Amino acid sequence: MTRANAECSRAFSWQWSRTALAAVLGVSLLSLALSGCGWIFKKQHKPLLVEVELAATDSLNYDGAQAQAVLVRLYVLKDGARFMSGDTRAFFDDNWDPEWREQIFHKQDTLAMTTVKLLPGGVGKAKMEVPYAYARDSKPVFAAIADFLYPPTVKSERLSFQMQKKSKQTIKLTVGKDWVVKAGKK
Repeated sequence: MTRANAECSRAFSWQWSRTALAAVLGVSLLSLALSGCGWIFKKQHKPLLVEVELAATDSLNYDGAQAQAVLVRLYVLKDGARFMSGDTRAFFDDNWDPEWREQIFHKQDTLAMTTVKLLPGGVGKAKMEVPYAYARDSKPVFAAIADFLYPPTVKSERLSFQMQKKSKQTIKLTVGKDWVVKAGKK
């Protein structure tokens, strides 16, 4: 074998081994990527979307002389038992009994929260989103409470109920003089 042929043979074998090495590395990286990133091919779950429509009566928050605007706090909670207890002021006053507020508003229990200001005879809308993992693992409770001038004695300023397991739902509420109900109930 001549010197030129030997060099050509070495160059060819080096070229071939580089190509083979690149192919092996490429296949290895591809299989590693697909096995490690299998979540790309899994079904992407949608979060729980809650749309709330509020309608206020003309006698909203009536103080004997005129109707007044009111704030309504809306929640999606893991459990609604603690929501129905406690003083209404604690939901709206940041300086109220920090220990009780921590129990109610503990980050693990409150999945979503928003506030809507309603005027007499007016309407309001709110949207809340709960991550899929929370909505799937719990039975979410919808809760609402209004900050009336004169809170009623029968706790009609608040309501809570277990939500349906749907990815999107619309909840309609009516807010009156000193009460909050699901639309069509009062």
